[in-house]
Amino acid sequence: DEAGATTGATAEPEMPEGLEPMVRPSTPVGSISTDARVGLWWYIHDSKILLFQLPGPHWPPCGALQLPEFSTLSANCVAPLTTVVQQGSNTLRHPTVAAVYDDFQLSVFPHGRRVDLKPLGANWPSGEVPILVRTAAPHPSAVGVVLLVVTQSGRLLSIFLSQTSGSFEAEASRLWPMVSEHCLKNFFKRIRRYGFGDVSQDRQSLEDAQFLAHHIEILPAPRRGTLFEVLAWGEEHLALYSHPRSVASADLMWVCSLAQLVTGDVMPGRLLSACCCWDCEASRTESLLLLFSCEDPSTRRQSAMLTRLALPSRAASPLEPSTAVAVGPNPVLPRGLMTACGDTAVTAVQVDNERFCICMVNMPPRPAGLEAGVQQIVEFGIVGLSLLPEGVSVGHIQVLTPHGLLSCPQDMFGGDKELKQGKNPSTADAFVQVASEFFDAGQEDQASSLCGRAFSQLGAQAMLGAVERRTQHLLDSGGESSLSEKAKALEDWLRFLHKAGVWIRMGNAPNITAAQQKVVEACERVAALQQMREYHDLEPDVFASSIHHALDGQGSGKSDEEIQEFYSRPSECERLLPSLAQYPRTLPFGSGGAWDAVVFVHGVVCGFLDAALERRGHVLKTHPTSLPPPESHQLQRYWPKSVEPVTGVGSGWLMSSSIQRALEDIRTLSLDVLPVPKQRLPLLDAQALRVIEGLQQLCRSSLRAAHASFVDLHANPMAKFREAVLKDMAYAEASLHENAKILKHRTLALSEEFEDVEVFVRLSALIDLPRLDSMMLRSEAFRRRVFEQCLAEEQLHPLFFRMVRCFPPTKSLLEELLQPYPELRWTLELNALTEVFNTGQWPAALHTVKEIAIKAMERADTTKDQNRAKSLKALAAIATAAQDRVPRCPS
Repeated sequence: DEAGATTGATAEPEMPEGLEPMVRPSTPVGSISTDARVGLWWYIHDSKILLFQLPGPHWPPCGALQLPEFSTLSANCVAPLTTVVQQGSNTLRHPTVAAVYDDFQLSVFPHGRRVDLKPLGANWPSGEVPILVRTAAPHPSAVGVVLLVVTQSGRLLSIFLSQTSGSFEAEASRLWPMVSEHCLKNFFKRIRRYGFGDVSQDRQSLEDAQFLAHHIEILPAPRRGTLFEVLAWGEEHLALYSHPRSVASADLMWVCSLAQLVTGDVMPGRLLSACCCWDCEASRTESLLLLFSCEDPSTRRQSAMLTRLALPSRAASPLEPSTAVAVGPNPVLPRGLMTACGDTAVTAVQVDNERFCICMVNMPPRPAGLEAGVQQIVEFGIVGLSLLPEGVSVGHIQVLTPHGLLSCPQDMFGGDKELKQGKNPSTADAFVQVASEFFDAGQEDQASSLCGRAFSQLGAQAMLGAVERRTQHLLDSGGESSLSEKAKALEDWLRFLHKAGVWIRMGNAPNITAAQQKVVEACERVAALQQMREYHDLEPDVFASSIHHALDGQGSGKSDEEIQEFYSRPSECERLLPSLAQYPRTLPFGSGGAWDAVVFVHGVVCGFLDAALERRGHVLKTHPTSLPPPESHQLQRYWPKSVEPVTGVGSGWLMSSSIQRALEDIRTLSLDVLPVPKQRLPLLDAQALRVIEGLQQLCRSSLRAAHASFVDLHANPMAKFREAVLKDMAYAEASLHENAKILKHRTLALSEEFEDVEVFVRLSALIDLPRLDSMMLRSEAFRRRVFEQCLAEEQLHPLFFRMVRCFPPTKSLLEELLQPYPELRWTLELNALTEVFNTGQWPAALHTVKEIAIKAMERADTTKDQNRAKSLKALAAIATAAQDRVPRCPS
């Protein structure tokens, strides 16, 4: 294994860096799974298993486990062996996890480390592919656990995993039987009784009894001689296995078809899920819940039905089914999700490609029947369910989706609580307003429940529009409210959207990304305008004039009403930037007042941009899933000291055309006020240094805003903006006196931080060559980029020959790089010759030069470059003549 993990060898995990969102919207359902028994859920991303608490925060994960290279692993084949243990107030211990790959290789992660195992024994299945792995019980005779595996063909087997002195061993049982042992005994008994007569009917019934499992539930052992028991089911049959306290395969206790279990007027179709629960915990009697598809007798429509059967003894099949109740429409796939706790059960069936139907069912003591609650349609995929009890009939359902973990408080008998309080919303806007009012009043459960009802009744698209309108209302309405009140209202609004599960309920609704970005943008705009307001208090006259220009000359801009009106509309806050750029132009250039004004404008604009970016960072820290994550190709870096990658892709309002024009205008203004370099006056140099230091801060804030907007440092929009910014910065720095230049290489530092490779190579080659060498040593990708740039720019050709000597590339890479430059190729070939005559070097070099010249001459002929073709033809002739007259070494 190239990851450095062999039998008994370990590899340290790589924890994720930054606060990237927990689940990408494009993540397939097969990469997410959960185990409610140990309180964990996880997903597989970029060859890592990221583990989270259930319930718990969405980020950061409580474990990040590195998988072997080139391994294929399904999320359902990950089995937590221990839960997360709290250590103090903030520290979480890594859980121990086992993973079974598609080739039945096994890895164990004891508290984060990885140990790859080689299977022992001859029972490891050949040709089988695991589709589900669960932890079944502790090892009966050693320190370890027993894993239960379901294969793609429907077979079951157990793996005994043990630990001895830091090393692990795994031993597998034989494949479990598909036919109950008493069926075989009765079959052969009938053969002995009736001789060798016709037993085809018995043989047919025996073949029908063969059981293939699709899913399982682990049950605790009811007696000492049993290690654990397993309830397993397929589309048509249900079975119960009992596993002995040894490596032997389990015993099949009984197999029943769905038609045998569900009788009466109901004609069952497919078995979707099964669950074993306590009918009466005091008397320790069990019941069996069956979720299946069939025709609802009351509506005559195909539906998902739930029934409860008595299970007096696990040694015999269940008895006495109760009346089935409808819990959803007919599912599109032959599987469903179900969980039960106390007297409450929750079911989920898939309605179509995206939508699921959730229903809560009350289970009073037998012989009373089941009572189904309201069926809620949700427009997001569901991967797992977990029910957390909070009273007799109220529970919190933890719904694991491909978009995150959703906590849904459900109240079967109090679902119209908001109606009793006189609030009966009917439109999406009314639902959103009432739910947010519940949330602000501390009634989070009611707010979440109301949101679930709204999505079920109106759909995700209508709710998305209501969220966008509410965001705009909070941003620009309420002239009497201060900016601090707007900031608090938007923070509460953001918390409501996350805590009430609004974003997760949206699923893959169109324009959800734009809506999320708009909410965060509203928070950024208020923060930026708050910073502007602080500068306004410092220079009220300057800002009054700028507000006058921002209002297109309407009004004086000095009355309190006009100022309040402007600051009450953060959606137009960027209109103030172009007006501020005009302020220094009202003062005579060359005066101290003009320089002070330029420096002041630098500080205001930097504060504006930095406040917005700081607010975005705070939002992503408190709500990591507020913004969509960047794509992996947008995070590529050449240097470790470059700007940190963004963790969420926000809107591009900080790089709108109006803001870019304002930033360009301010940079041009800064260059205009700089003194002429030839004047060499110390006072002017000191003033120029102040302007340039302010300009450097402005350029850095501008590049940070561009990076946050464009995300990819090497994308065309970012490269174009960065080129303009660094060009102005270099021009300004060049106007300084030589002594001031030595202090800092400002443009070079910015080019390194924001990875402008072209500028960095040109400047470092001129003023800091050791810096370039250190970067060449660190990054092979950057090394190739430097070679390509040096070849493309004629003035950097000498640097290319130096870099080839200091950092020699591979022969294949060198041939690829020099193919468009034959004149440099033969120069490099001759440059490599030693001064000592060697009969082997010269002929080979001259032959290479001749071949290069001939090939390049042919390419020049096809491109009609006659002059180049003639020159290369002459070079080939010279190389041929020289090759025939190579001087011989005197020795």
